[in-house]
Amino acid sequence: MAAIDGGFHGISSTGPGGFCVIIKEGRVIHKRAYGLAVLHPPRPATVETPFHLASCGKQFTTTMIMMLKDRGMLRVDDPVAQHIPELHANRAFEHVTIRHLMTHTSGFEDAYNDFIDVVEDDPTNEQVLVWLAQHWRPAHPPNTKYSYCNTAYDLMGTLICRLLGCSFNDALQQLICRPLGMTRTFSGGAGSEADAAMFSSVGAARSYTKGKLEEGSSYEQLNGSGSVYTTADDLVLYDAALWSGGLCSSESLAEMFTPHLLADGKSTEYGFGWNLCEGGNVAGNCIWHNGSWLGFVSNICRWPKFGVTVFQVSNKAEFDVDASIERIEEALLASGELAGEPEEEEEKEDEEEDEGEDEDDG
Repeated sequence: MAAIDGGFHGISSTGPGGFCVIIKEGRVIHKRAYGLAVLHPPRPATVETPFHLASCGKQFTTTMIMMLKDRGMLRVDDPVAQHIPELHANRAFEHVTIRHLMTHTSGFEDAYNDFIDVVEDDPTNEQVLVWLAQHWRPAHPPNTKYSYCNTAYDLMGTLICRLLGCSFNDALQQLICRPLGMTRTFSGGAGSEADAAMFSSVGAARSYTKGKLEEGSSYEQLNGSGSVYTTADDLVLYDAALWSGGLCSSESLAEMFTPHLLADGKSTEYGFGWNLCEGGNVAGNCIWHNGSWLGFVSNICRWPKFGVTVFQVSNKAEFDVDASIERIEEALLASGELAGEPEEEEEKEDEEEDEGEDEDDG
């Protein structure tokens, strides 16, 4: 759809690129890659090229948490220290629950700048856990304020690994990727030589800021807050499973997309790894998340009323995902994909009319 391609304004065939996939009620209505996955030597992006989801990967962490909840391995209101005993050494964790971590209401704020100078280079989740158990202090009591916290999601990554007894990537493969046939989705970083070789072998995209290659980060071995690479093709499989109940129970899915309330009753407009927008855009209520990490930018937006999901990812740091989703939304409205009443609502209205006619006849 040419109008949707307009969302990728500023992406050229000779520069960093990305992909966009749009799904409506399980049907792919647009799937296309743009530009280059790697600049030197030039390699075009395709719908099979793995791109980094940045913080949009948080939904994989919360989905796995809810899958483990459905299996009886945890409850979302469990204190996180119940499953990670080392945290008992830090009294600040006494009343911090898994729900608080998922909704950014734990009271803690990002600790990246605090621990990076005192732990080993390229720290792992377990190495950071040692520091958190000893030194992490909250900025405010749990559930009194929404404060976006990547470190909390890395802690959930550690929790998943502890419960399953494996690495975060192995957990991702076991719970989501292998059952769905997502063969080119994985969690990892591109910092080490070994990782760089692996990235080259799978054809993963590299990222660029103002045309300069991003070389990596000391945080790239941390998993949970946004370490997932995936493709347009794999996201189609993931989207179908997520909304059909193929991953989480309907109860868990509903809980994921319920706005969390603070202790004073105010809504955070955030669920479990998703922003929840009520009437804040042209097409009506949507659920969404953005991401940005080392030159990768991403966005996912879903309009539940119409069963429409948009995924877009780019390896160009300057790509404006917000402006792009606005253009895509306008194109979807113009094409009718985000207009009119969904079929089931129309059927319900027809049934009500028929009942009314029967009553009149009586």
